[in-house]
Amino acid sequence: MIEFLKIYDDFIRAKEVFSKNEGNIEGLDSIVKNMDSLLDKNNVNPIDALGEIFDPKLHEAISIINDPKLDDNTITKEIRKGYISQTKVIRPSLVEISKKQGETLDV
Repeated sequence: MIEFLKIYDDFIRAKEVFSKNEGNIEGLDSIVKNMDSLLDKNNVNPIDALGEIFDPKLHEAISIINDPKLDDNTITKEIRKGYISQTKVIRPSLVEISKKQGETLDV
């Protein structure tokens, strides 16, 4: 399934590029719908990440930004979508998380 998800990601990226360049995406839409059906049939679902609190069981943080307005470990950007099947993570989401700048620890 991991290999399939790599191909699925490529089709999603291609669809986005064609759409931005005002290309015809009907064929890609049809293929993506079939892929979505296959994922659904196999109980493979995307992991919600954006705006959630980082969970190392579901997400892999690859960058950190300072943002005093957000709670620590809030996911600010999803770099790559993750997928889960029932309770088993097939592929974690690659994410960017927030840290509050200038926080001090009370000693």
